[in-house]
Amino acid sequence: MHLEGVIFDKEVTASFLPRIKKLTQLDSHQLYIELLNLLSDLSECDYTTLSKAHFIDDLPIEFGSRMSKIHDFIEKRFHEKIYLKELADLVSMSEQSFSRFFSKMMGRPFFTFLNEYRINIASRMLIDTDLTIAQIGYACGYESLPFFHKQFQKFMHVSPLKFRKKYAIQ
Repeated sequence: MHLEGVIFDKEVTASFLPRIKKLTQLDSHQLYIELLNLLSDLSECDYTTLSKAHFIDDLPIEFGSRMSKIHDFIEKRFHEKIYLKELADLVSMSEQSFSRFFSKMMGRPFFTFLNEYRINIASRMLIDTDLTIAQIGYACGYESLPFFHKQFQKFMHVSPLKFRKKYAIQ
């Protein structure tokens, strides 16, 4: 399964920061060796995957073309309310056919995938920005904060606040 990034606890990250900062001072051979050492050391640390949401790259061309259109649409409009009809029309299918097609290609219903995608974006925003949890929820297309919290808990197995406290570096 293709994963979309990993994250380490901030304690782990903090212990690696001095080594990472020294990378800019190394020549190309030393840099290569130190990067391999860092990767080797990181591979032994506990980590969490940010998202298992992915698009299948090796689909037949006709399916790949449809999935590419769907991917582009989601990437541009994930923060908006998305209707199944819009996507079905985009790939010239009925809503029912689109639902079957998407589930077959992705292994889960469209709205499950969309929520995974949104939560992946939200998790990155929790780490990379100082926006409030509410602002992030709305920015990721959630109209209801309780639903955002429920979906975040479902996919990340922790609340947004606990996630931020665990992974964000101050």
